[in-house]
Amino acid sequence: MPLVSAPAGFAQLAAGYGSKHRIPKELLKRAIAHVSWKVIRTARSVQKRTCAKPVTMQQILTAPMIAEPLGLFDCCGVK
Repeated sequence: MPLVSAPAGFAQLAAGYGSKHRIPKELLKRAIAHVSWKVIRTARSVQKRTCAKPVTMQQILTAPMIAEPLGLFDCCGVK
């Protein structure tokens, strides 16, 4: 059985969901980016914040692609 990275596996799930429900790629990416933006904003508000700098929606949308449709800010770091 081949090993799949977490971003690749979740990217396949997201793409499959978008395809099944006929969601355009741009709208799917924007929805994923919105969730990422909310998570980053919430993480900054807690005492042990994981993100030192604020991140804008535009930065999330234009970040390097890790596994389409997931970009850099859509993938979390593992501690």
